[in-house]
Amino acid sequence: MIAERCRLDWRSACLFMTADAAWKKKILVGGCLLLLPLVGWPAILGYRKEAILRLKHGSSPVLPDWNVGFGHYVVEGLKAIGIINAYYLPIYLWLAFRFSSAPELQSFPWLTLTCVCALLPIFSTLVVPAVLFYCRFVAPVCAMSTSELAGLSAAFVLATFVIPAGFLNVTRTERLLSAFDLSRVCSLIVRHFRAYCEAWIGSGLISLVGHLCLPFSPWGIVWCYLAIVYSFNEVPQTGNAGDAPADLQQSWFQRFQSGHWQRYDVSRRGMLERYQLVATREDDSGFTVVSLGLLKIPIR
Repeated sequence: MIAERCRLDWRSACLFMTADAAWKKKILVGGCLLLLPLVGWPAILGYRKEAILRLKHGSSPVLPDWNVGFGHYVVEGLKAIGIINAYYLPIYLWLAFRFSSAPELQSFPWLTLTCVCALLPIFSTLVVPAVLFYCRFVAPVCAMSTSELAGLSAAFVLATFVIPAGFLNVTRTERLLSAFDLSRVCSLIVRHFRAYCEAWIGSGLISLVGHLCLPFSPWGIVWCYLAIVYSFNEVPQTGNAGDAPADLQQSWFQRFQSGHWQRYDVSRRGMLERYQLVATREDDSGFTVVSLGLLKIPIR
């Protein structure tokens, strides 16, 4: 019943990487690289961007090769981080103004926060929540009113909600600055609001699984980033075709929608599902997933 109400193909989002024969190795390498200070997270973001372009153009294999562009992935990831922080820039500027004019807030541990974000940039998106939490619960005399803190929190949530649509526009045009074409970005959200909210809810659940699968979190994060980017890039295809890239006929999205999974025989045992190619019974022709309702986590 729930699956019938979904507009997005969550099985393909969670499992598309298995269409690459080397998917286990590539995710393993990605998880190890994520542990690198400074460059680990940008590299994963850049890798994710290359993966969505390969999905869009139908390139094979579906996952990029780590050996041919680590530096390129880092640069592209830094560009993505720049886009994210540009959306948060008005909030940063307001906080900078308020902190500079409130002596009681100048004891904030900026050095510690800066070092954490520099060494582990994956936490940089939590700067605003961390500062607001400090102002509300830690600062002995808070210079910000409850309404001001609520307004800043609402602005952060709104910017976060819109950011994926900005990246969808980059996928459509393959131009970085199109992330800031707010008229197009807002139009996309309005046209596909239900599917966009579904992508956010599903991605939130996928992110929880990926980040909390201790002690395998680094590899879970790489998997969840790939699944999330697939789900959001399916959103423009759910309604008005004008919002989707024009060259999707040969894309991996079309392949997954037109019979890819029918090639597999699926056997179930508790929460485990075994996908085996119908054409062959060789053990290495399939993979095993943990099934959590609509979400499927490939494990081997």
